[in-house]
Amino acid sequence: MNSGTIILVLLIILIVLKILYNANIIFPKAEKEANEFIAKINESILTNNELIFFRKLKIITDEYDLLIFTKVRLADIFKTNDYSSFGKIKSKHIDFIICDKETKPIKFIELDDSTHNKKNNYENDCKKNEIFRSLNIEIFRIKIDEIDERLKDLKQVINL
Repeated sequence: MNSGTIILVLLIILIVLKILYNANIIFPKAEKEANEFIAKINESILTNNELIFFRKLKIITDEYDLLIFTKVRLADIFKTNDYSSFGKIKSKHIDFIICDKETKPIKFIELDDSTHNKKNNYENDCKKNEIFRSLNIEIFRIKIDEIDERLKDLKQVINL
């Protein structure tokens, strides 16, 4: 065999090995590593501020026999068959939703702490506001330093 034929055979062998490797037919250890998930569970799904708010909100919802859901994706709230619209909601969430016993949403709540002043968070809030506004739905926004006052307002709205 001449050197050109040897190089061609080696190239073919390498191509076949690459195809078998990509198809996970050979080297199963590589498949395990590719599917490995590295993470740890959070101590809480809520921040300290969200937990304080949740506990206060729960007093109100318990009084009216309502449910609270936290950090629900907008894609789980809104139905759309439009790919562009889905792209706008798939990775956004609402902090709290008050629902009736049948899980029908009654009120959507965003807890705005100091992180909402950051450019990215502010822009995300504006996009979220526009999504809700386009459907004539109010987001009940509560700033950290106004929790008690705004919860009184919320209680009056729920009591209607």
